[in-house]
Amino acid sequence: MKQALVSAALVGAMALFTISTYTALGSWRGASAQVEHPASSLVSLPGTVYLAQGGAIYRLHGGAFKQITPEPGWA
Repeated sequence: MKQALVSAALVGAMALFTISTYTALGSWRGASAQVEHPASSLVSLPGTVYLAQGGAIYRLHGGAFKQITPEPGWA
C-alpha cells in the first residue's frame, strides 16, 4: 500500500512539473511572431524551390524570392 501511494505521488509530481514547465515556456512566446520576408538569394540556382514561413508559401526561382500565398496562406 505504501509503495502504491509513493508511486501515485511521483506520478502526480511529474504531471504537475510537466504542466508547469509547458505553461512557463508558453508564456515566453511573444504575442505574435515577426515574419521576415526574404529579399533575394545570393546564388542563382537552376529550377524552383518552394519554402513556407509563417503560413505563407514562397518560391525561389531565378535567384529571386516571390511570395505566392498570403501570410494566413495554406493550411
